[in-house]
Amino acid sequence: MQFRLVLVLSLVSATAAAGEIAVTNVKDLPTDLKARGAKVERAVTFSDKNGTNYVAFSSTDSEKPDSGMGPERKRVLFIDHWAVAKGKKARTLLPARDFVETCPLDLVAKFVDGAFGVTDLDADGLAEVTYGYQLACRGDVSSATYKLLVVENGKKYIFRGTSRLPVDDAPPGGEFTPEPAEAKWPRAFYKHAAALWKATADDVEMHR
Repeated sequence: MQFRLVLVLSLVSATAAAGEIAVTNVKDLPTDLKARGAKVERAVTFSDKNGTNYVAFSSTDSEKPDSGMGPERKRVLFIDHWAVAKGKKARTLLPARDFVETCPLDLVAKFVDGAFGVTDLDADGLAEVTYGYQLACRGDVSSATYKLLVVENGKKYIFRGTSRLPVDDAPPGGEFTPEPAEAKWPRAFYKHAAALWKATADDVEMHR
């Protein structure tokens, strides 16, 4: 089998949760699995009831000419997840993307390293993949959009909110709204996501 080289960042986890699944950093993806982004920022593999899983986090940058306020930049974040059962072709599980576009100011579109994890909190043999990212186009002190997702077998649960700022005279941010409503989440998933949000909601640019 042929392989292609991808760029992999170190795997960081803010918390160790019950039901955590062993995850391995991937330096080479099988050639039939291609991340949609131009730059692969992280690639991992793990096993569950679906078989061997691969998850890749990638991004693509582009820029339009200066419109008078500065070049208009765009960054798209991609999440690709494949499950490969023994003897079968790869199956795609809920690919996702999000972006900031036409931004002549300070563009933020970053995955939050500490939010990433793979668990089996409900012990059903199917892994939950948790990840988060922040998005903003700003020229002042303001929170970024922060989204934290828990995805199991193609079904997603999400916290939508704002990043937490370290500035005393600005709104602190850090609030979130669950989707679906909390009552519709598996209890273990919600508890896990809430703990990760609390640990990782700091603004990725302003808390450097």
